[in-house]
Amino acid sequence: MLFAVSLNRLSHEPVRSAQRFTRRSNKKVEIPQPHLIKKYNEGMGGVDVMDRLLGAIDQNYEARNGVGTFSALVSTSLSSQDALLLHCKLHKATDAITTHIAL
Repeated sequence: MLFAVSLNRLSHEPVRSAQRFTRRSNKKVEIPQPHLIKKYNEGMGGVDVMDRLLGAIDQNYEARNGVGTFSALVSTSLSSQDALLLHCKLHKATDAITTHIAL
């Protein structure tokens, strides 16, 4: 897959190697990874967790049993939880509002 990424404060240097799984050879291979992509991947943690949790829900089961509303509530709950985790990470839980929350 080819794509373009640019930021004002980061560069592609230094280029490091990273391991990725390839289906063709069914094993991990070393590929060059620019610094910009490494930083982007580090920042995607919360989004990846939410996508993984939402992907675990069986959509066909929901359609058959009419629990689409429940799925919407779970999705909203996960979004709220993700926002709280991001807030606590950015503010190091120093705000008076979040000091009672143990993460």
